Amino acid sequence: GLNKNHSFFLNTGDILLTYTDGCTEAMNHNHEQFDVHKLCQSLIKNSGLPVEKIKERILGEIMGWMCEQKDDLSLVIFKKI
Repeated sequence: GLNKNHSFFLNTGDILLTYTDGCTEAMNHNHEQFDVHKLCQSLIKNSGLPVEKIKERILGEIMGWMCEQKDDLSLVIFKKI
């Protein structure tokens, strides 16, 4: 259920990314989604940057991918330094 609590630890350099479905369901002109695989590729490619830059780059890729924004785009990124 929704009331379960889970704990985990981030090691130095670890990144936790949470996102809304609008990020992975963004469609291009060919009706292809910016899926979880593309989101992970973008995160990995930009992982060496500060979190604000990671967010900007990922959102930029999503916005460049989609032909029309139909849903919210929200990211929350934590990076242990």
